[in-house]
Parts: sequence; structure tokens; C-alpha cells
Amino acid sequence: MRPRGQPMGWRSGVQAALAMLWPAATAPDEAVPDGAVPESAPAVPTAPLTPYPADRAQAYAQLRLIAAYLAEIEPHSPTPYLLRQAAAWGELPLDALLRTVVKEEGGLARFLALLEVS
Repeated sequence: MRPRGQPMGWRSGVQAALAMLWPAATAPDEAVPDGAVPESAPAVPTAPLTPYPADRAQAYAQLRLIAAYLAEIEPHSPTPYLLRQAAAWGELPLDALLRTVVKEEGGLARFLALLEVS
């Protein structure tokens, strides 16, 4: 504790406030031998987590898993249906996808001609 009237640096002030509000947060850590893992340590995943799928098939499989998850927790949402449809469309060749999505024959023919797809 500092005597009243003496200035306190910002770091000391923050540490003092933390000690008053959360004494456990400022208490010294219990000694843990080198290389040992404290009992309260979070579990470490066995495989590294990556934000990107390894390949195209895994990407579409992840879309389907996400769709299934969302269908369970948000059955009223259109998102699971859209994700399932996106995964299904992703497996189609371009011309089959366009024939499925574009219903105007003239528009489809112009688009296919532009892409030089027969």
C-alpha cells in the first residue's frame, strides 16, 4: 500500500485495482515443475485445427456438416437448405448447373455460347 497523497503510476494503479477486484488474478502462480502441465491447463487438440479444407471434396463435406448442424439448432432458418443446395450445385459440371438454375432458354443459350460451352 502506498501512503495517501503520493502519486501512483498507471501500471501500479491498474494492478492495485485488479488486486482489489480479483485477488486470485494477481496472486502469484503456484510453482509448476518445468515440462509439467498444470491440472487446470486446457486440453490440447490431437490434430491441428485449420480453417481451410484439404481439398474440394472436404470443403463440400464441411458445407453439408454445417448445414446439418444449423438444421438442428435453427430449424426455422433457410441457411441449411441453401448450404445443402450449394454443396449439390458444387458437384455439377457448369453446363448442368446452368441448365438447373437458368430457366430462360434464350438466356441460357446466350450464356453457354459466351462461355463456349455446348
